[in-house]
This record gives sequence, structure tokens and C-alpha cells, in this order.
Amino acid sequence: MNKLAIALSAALSLGAAASAHAADATITFTGKVVASTCAVDVSTGSNTVALRQINAGAFKGDPTVGSTPFTMTLKAGAGTATCAKDKARLVVDKTASAINADGMITDTAGGSGTRTNAIVKFLDADNGDAAIDLTKLDDPALQRDKDTGGEFKYNWIARYHAPGGADLTEGDFSGRLVFDIDNY
Repeated sequence: MNKLAIALSAALSLGAAASAHAADATITFTGKVVASTCAVDVSTGSNTVALRQINAGAFKGDPTVGSTPFTMTLKAGAGTATCAKDKARLVVDKTASAINADGMITDTAGGSGTRTNAIVKFLDADNGDAAIDLTKLDDPALQRDKDTGGEFKYNWIARYHAPGGADLTEGDFSGRLVFDIDNY
């Protein structure tokens, strides 16, 4: 009997020791999910940026033809869109946006008429017109610090681009950029 009691006591001790090591700490996570962190205002007065009409031949001579500057401003809005933190980052929805592997907007063909083969490249006007890669979350152009007015300004240029150096074809273009805002 003593051997059985000793073995049982040893087994219970090992079980108690194992369970004591299973919960040395507890980490609790808290947070809040809101409908929108910041309101978006586009300098065009709507959520549409009308690209300039260009001549395909003019593009061959000057690839900056058709550059369209615009500004997106993130700021406090109605409801929960307080935009109160010091930093903001655009988190591009790659599925809902029309983006190619190089981070440029592609035509989302639709409507009537002939479609162009052009794609649209974005440039960061605040950073020497550096190309923006919309596929990279860490692209510096997607991140901003709050300015003295309490807003975040993205001064960008939308520019036609010829895929793979091909000639541009005549036709209509329509693309979309869908993003969420990370205000931290």
C-alpha cells in the first residue's frame, strides 16, 4: 500500500507542478473598432479625380503629359471619425482596388466605348515626385504625420503610364483606389 500511495502522491505532485507552469501570466487585449477613423476630403470636391485628356503621340514625346495633381486631406468628421491620433496610414484594399503588381491603377473596363491600355501611376508631390507603390503598406507616401492644422495631407500626382513601354492606345480610362485609414 505504501508504494501505491507514494506513486499516487508523486503523480499528483507532477500534475500540480505542470498546471502551475501552464498559467504564469495573463495578457489582456483591449481596443475599439469604429466605422471610420478620419473623414476624407479630395481637392476636386468629390471622390473623383478627372485625369486630363491627352494625345497618345504627345505622351511619347513627354511621359509627364497629363499629370494631374490632387490633394487628399484626412480630418475629423461626423460620428466616430475623430482623426485624433498623430499619425495616419492609408491601408490599400488590394482586392477592391484596381492595382497591378507594380502598384499602379489599372483600367476597370466598363461602360461603353473603347478602353485604353494606359495605367495610372501615383507620385508623391511632397517627396520629389517619387513613385508610389500602392502594393506596399510601408511605402512612405502612404504615411503622414499630423500637420499644424490637425489634418493629414497627401499631395499626389496621378499620371498616365504606358505598360511595359508600349504605345498608349486611344480610349477611355476608369480605375479605383479603395483604402482604409489607420490613425495611430
